[in-house]
Amino acid sequence: DELETVLSGIDVRVARGEKIGVVGRTGSGKSTTLLSLLRILEAHSGRILIDGTDISALDLQSLRAGFNVILQDSFLFTGT
Repeated sequence: DELETVLSGIDVRVARGEKIGVVGRTGSGKSTTLLSLLRILEAHSGRILIDGTDISALDLQSLRAGFNVILQDSFLFTGT
């Protein structure tokens, strides 16, 4: 099976402490972007850099500790 390219040629720069939201149509690569940043999905080509360091060289727990995720369909438990 041939893999379909989902993301290509993306360059995003986020300043320390800056908060961003990722929005787009279904199938536009939002989930793939998040999963790649968190190293849940490994990239087949290219690199993801944080402060000039390839994320594949970073400790997974430390990398993920730097992210906060709010899902589109969030809910609160009863009684909270």
